[in-house]
Amino acid sequence: MTIHTPSVAEPLGTRLRALLEGKVVADSRHVILFRESPMKMSYFFPESDVDMGIIDTNSATESKRKNGTHVEWNIRTQDRTVQRGAFAYTAPAEGAPDLRGYVAFGFEKMDEWYEEDEELIGHPRDPYTRIDVRKSSRAIRVEADGRLLAETRHPFILTETGLPIRYYIPKEDVKWDALVATQTETICPYKGRARYWSVAGAGDGFADIAWAYPEPLQDARPVRDTVCFYQEKLTFIVDGEPEEKPARHFSK
Repeated sequence: MTIHTPSVAEPLGTRLRALLEGKVVADSRHVILFRESPMKMSYFFPESDVDMGIIDTNSATESKRKNGTHVEWNIRTQDRTVQRGAFAYTAPAEGAPDLRGYVAFGFEKMDEWYEEDEELIGHPRDPYTRIDVRKSSRAIRVEADGRLLAETRHPFILTETGLPIRYYIPKEDVKWDALVATQTETICPYKGRARYWSVAGAGDGFADIAWAYPEPLQDARPVRDTVCFYQEKLTFIVDGEPEEKPARHFSK
C-alpha cells in the first residue's frame, strides 16, 4: 500500500547559511523547511536574504509539479557554473504551500551549509526524524553463513524514525579477522560520516555489511567505538532466538 504524505512547509526557526567557494550566497533567520516527502526536503530562503546576482535567470527551466510551477536556474560565479543549482515555486498548486518570493538551493550543489554555527552534512535534517540510543544487555550474535562476525552482551540499541532497529556492538566484541575494510564512506545528517567493512573472502553479497561512526554527531555519540551490521544481509541471533530480517532495506 502506498501512503501519500502531504507536503509541509514550516519555519526552520534557526539561522541558516549556504556557501559556495567560501562565499555566503544565502544567509537568513527566516528560512522555510519544505518537506515534500520524508525523502525530499529543501531549505527555502527569502529572496531578500539571497545573493540573487549569482542566479542566471536566462537559464530558467520551468515544469509543472504536484506542488505547483517549478523553476530551476543555473548558478554562475566568477569561476564556476553550477547546473540547476537554484530553484523555486513561482505559482503554488491548489492546496500546496505558497513559496512565492523564496529561493532554494540543491543541498549537494552548495559547498557548505551551516545551521547557526554548526555544519550540516548529507541532506536537510527532518524535524520528524528522531534518534535514540540505549544501552542493553541483550545477547547478540552475528553470523554470515555460519561464520561468527560478532558476539556481545553489551550492545547499544539505536532506533531511528522509519528505519529498522540497529544493534551497535562494542569493537572488542567484533571478530576483526573475519572483516576487511573497504573504501566506502557515507554521510548521515543525524549520525555523521560512516566507514565500512566487508566479510573477508566472501562475495559481493557480503560487501559493506558493517559500518561505524568514528566521530558520531551529538545524537549518536553513544555509538562511538562500536560497529553495526546489516540485519538485512546477515543472521542475527538475539537472546538465543534467530531474528527475522527486516522487510525493507534503507541506506545508512
